[in-house]
Amino acid sequence: KAKTWNGSVIGSEETATTPLTKASYYFSAVAVGDDIHLTMLESVTPNIIYTKRTAATAVWAAETTIKATASATSGPVINVDGKQNLWIYWVGGTAANHIYYKQYDWIAGAWDVSENDWITVADSISGTAAASTSLVGTCGSMLIYLTGAGSPYTPNLGLNVDDATYGAGNYTYSY
Repeated sequence: KAKTWNGSVIGSEETATTPLTKASYYFSAVAVGDDIHLTMLESVTPNIIYTKRTAATAVWAAETTIKATASATSGPVINVDGKQNLWIYWVGGTAANHIYYKQYDWIAGAWDVSENDWITVADSISGTAAASTSLVGTCGSMLIYLTGAGSPYTPNLGLNVDDATYGAGNYTYSY
């Protein structure tokens, strides 16, 4: 279920998606203009799904499966870059201690066909901590994630840069 905010009033309850989310922290949302993009981990299967609410029509789109049968702890995070491409990241599902992503190319109007195996770490990945938006107003995305078997965890920053002007490539930093 979802409610929207129009700047003055909270709207009535809407059905954003029919599957149940794994838990309250296994979903992520981002806005592009007035449209809402939502990704979540289903509670039963555990598929990572995506849906969009178009503000002009006030309609939620049918769910799209981003990753079928991810792991039960693959809480996805979504963000948007400066070119309005969407990025969905998750941990595990195909292999432990890997971070995967799929990108939605706004111009092509399509998701990557297959998942991208982006980051592999020797230590255990404790989960995705946060996602951020565009890098220097260009086409890129960053993800903050934690590694370590227990507290204190090590924060890490992963950068996906899609613009040759800023040094296209994938970068990771540990702190």
